Amino acid sequence: MSKDKEKIKACKHKIRAISNTMYVLGGKWKMHILVALYFGSKRYTDLLEDVEGISGKKWKRIY
Repeated sequence: MSKDKEKIKACKHKIRAISNTMYVLGGKWKMHILVALYFGSKRYTDLLEDVEGISGKKWKRIY
């Protein structure tokens, strides 16, 4: 394989890894919540207070 093809293959691999990371961390509040939890465990209401703009929407439980 030529050096150019190897570079392209490595670049595609890195782009795929970045894309997968963005997919996992995507979502409106995930990063905010993860950062808040990084500084210690919190209760649900503590997260609502720490993350600006998030609402306390009630979730429907599915059993």
